[in-house]
Amino acid sequence: MRSVLNHVPSAVIGVLIVGGTVALALLAFSWVHKRNVESVDTDGAMDPLGLVGVVYGLILALVVFGLWTNFSAAHDTVTNEAAALAQVALDVRALPSDDRARVEGAISRYIHTVLNEEWGLMSLGRESARAHKALDNVAVELERVQPTTRSAEAWYGEAVTKLNDAATARRQRIEAVEREMPVELRAFLFAGAIFPIGLVILITRRRMQMVPVVAITTLIAYVLFLSIILDYPFSGSVRVSTAPYHQGVLAPLAP
Repeated sequence: MRSVLNHVPSAVIGVLIVGGTVALALLAFSWVHKRNVESVDTDGAMDPLGLVGVVYGLILALVVFGLWTNFSAAHDTVTNEAAALAQVALDVRALPSDDRARVEGAISRYIHTVLNEEWGLMSLGRESARAHKALDNVAVELERVQPTTRSAEAWYGEAVTKLNDAATARRQRIEAVEREMPVELRAFLFAGAIFPIGLVILITRRRMQMVPVVAITTLIAYVLFLSIILDYPFSGSVRVSTAPYHQGVLAPLAP
């Protein structure tokens, strides 16, 4: 699925999923009414079928809410990593110019590797070993610093703390890349759509009453489309932005 998202615009995927699902629903609607299939008795059989549709809708809503939460968390993770790196760059300004230049250079190389190499690998579900090493080099450059005043020691301690925060945020970012919906759950969501759509088709008594069929099918199909793009926050045309690495103190350090 990542490969499809990376090579086909999300808008096209959405049109295919929504348009294809609506077309199939209308074909099924036409088939049912051409054969004069008796509509479901609203006082009887609709009750259990309706319950199935309600349960499916609740599950679908919970899944999409969870995926949106994960997508937002991935964005926050990138923001937190960039903010921590920016704070390191600010803290080392209190150090001697040579030490400051080395640390800033290491931060710049790390950001360059993340944006130009790792971001592309993340769209495929992988991380960059070079980016991991580049972050280690930032720590190495900080270890080389020998503060000579109490003020410098205080700023140095803050820089080390923020670098640890950046490393934690990076780990969370990689975990977000590797996380995806189980195949079994995705299959359930797509196969389960048959029940509410089929129920609407059966309870629609006249061929001219296609509006409810189209409306409900469009809504369900669009939510299924959202479940795909939200499941991969670093893939496709709808993805987490790299803007935090280009803002504020990091702007001169970013490529």
